[in-house]
Amino acid sequence: MTPSVHDHLEISDLLARYGIGLDTRDWALVATCFAPTLQADYPGSGVFDSYQGWEHMARTTLARCSSTQHLIGNIRISVSGDRATAQSYAQATHVMNSGELAVTGTAYDDVLERTGEGWRITKRQMTRLWGHRSGIRLAAPQ
Repeated sequence: MTPSVHDHLEISDLLARYGIGLDTRDWALVATCFAPTLQADYPGSGVFDSYQGWEHMARTTLARCSSTQHLIGNIRISVSGDRATAQSYAQATHVMNSGELAVTGTAYDDVLERTGEGWRITKRQMTRLWGHRSGIRLAAPQ
């Protein structure tokens, strides 16, 4: 199968769904991004050999936040048949339950496979590029 613009759009959409799903805590939406057999390495958070294990970590981590915003960009995709790789950057803003603001920059290196339900990430290596806690306490949204 020849890689198409459609493949690139589907994979870009998957990465957007990931960020939106995290920020809205829509775990059903997040699950559409990953294979059940996901292998993921999130330094500082753990190495996971299933989507279920990764989701547990993500839920636990995000429970410490009153809100988040994950912006994903600088996406590079390479497709070969039913397999693809994608590299992307993310800037994530976390408003902690205490009101403190934390911002991180990360890079994702993903391996994806085309399934009957669409593209799914089967392997992810997350690299934390930088992080900052402001010490600023934000007011709750009105």
